[in-house]
Amino acid sequence: MVALSSGCSVEVIEYDGSADDNCGPDCGPVGTERGCVELLEGSSNNDVLALLPADSGQFFAAGAIEVGSTTRGWVSSFSESGEQRWLTQIELPSSDDVDVDVRVLALAPDQASGVWALAVSPTMDYLVHLDQDGASVSTVDLDAEVGLYVSARAIAATSAGIWVAGTSQADMWLAVHDPTTNATTTRLLEDHLGFKDEVQAMGVSPTELAIAATVSTSPNFDDDLLLTATTDILVIQLDLQGTERTRTLLPATPDSPIARHASSISADAAGRWFVGGVQRPRSVGVDAQLWVARVDPEQRWEWTSDELLDSVGFAGIVGVDDGVLAAGGQLITADADTPSIHAWLGSVASDGALRWQHANRPADHDHNEYKVLVRDAEGRIRAASKAWGPGDSSLLRSCLISY
Repeated sequence: MVALSSGCSVEVIEYDGSADDNCGPDCGPVGTERGCVELLEGSSNNDVLALLPADSGQFFAAGAIEVGSTTRGWVSSFSESGEQRWLTQIELPSSDDVDVDVRVLALAPDQASGVWALAVSPTMDYLVHLDQDGASVSTVDLDAEVGLYVSARAIAATSAGIWVAGTSQADMWLAVHDPTTNATTTRLLEDHLGFKDEVQAMGVSPTELAIAATVSTSPNFDDDLLLTATTDILVIQLDLQGTERTRTLLPATPDSPIARHASSISADAAGRWFVGGVQRPRSVGVDAQLWVARVDPEQRWEWTSDELLDSVGFAGIVGVDDGVLAAGGQLITADADTPSIHAWLGSVASDGALRWQHANRPADHDHNEYKVLVRDAEGRIRAASKAWGPGDSSLLRSCLISY
């Protein structure tokens, strides 16, 4: 293993394949990929947006696939050895015989061996239940069931049912679908300060359900002019039946020049919650930084990437025994004629310090970026990535990550 200085007392780790004492629970060099599985190969418009670990190392993956002139959602099941068991394409009802673009944003387990998928289009959001063979069991039109126009972005399963979170009427929204009665009930519809609020992150621990809402603290519009609002992060923790236990506000600094958005929330084995996402300048600019925070108000810390880690994407965070793993994409411009996106992994310690980071260079493609990061019941970390270019081609794959 070769450790290169990043100029800020953090290791930028490259691997030469040699053994090393610095290894994770599976005794592989930290940050390395193993057991990689090809998910989907084809158009550069294909994408992987969700992973769901299942029993005995099996897993589900989902996202979007280009079919002709439209995009359909897809869900696929894989065995522990990486063999694809089935792949199902998901379409949503169309109006006037015009196909709509569909993406699968999130997955949740059912009580058997099947899976629930959150499938969305620009105008409608559905829960789709697939059985163990990938056949459709039922569909739920969320707008019709809730009686409101909703924009759903996350789902999770507890003993109470399938939880769905997002936005309705510019307010944070949370509902639960009961598969037994087929009823969907709104449990939270709340306006924080009169501006736009949204939930994109939801997580489950053995004892709690948690959502992370990005709440605006200034106007989002000035007449017809779109504004970049200041934002705080509101974390709401509930029991597994949906009764609220506590809420924690992670405020921005006064007159903050950045807008912070929460897109991932995860608990470690001890039940400590962490939240993360991307922040961008409110002024004109495209640079982005990753940020991660511990939720506990008494032992709260925040980590934000420096200029070395300006990010073009964020795959998520997972809480581990001694901190948090984060993943995404890093734009590399040095020593290259053409800027390239590298898949990026980082380890933030339990005290909020960045311990190591690993930028994985693309091999047969121009760019490579982690899109999803999850942990299974045995503590294994699995990531999904998208590599694309040259030309109109991409490769979606999933790997276990040593940590």
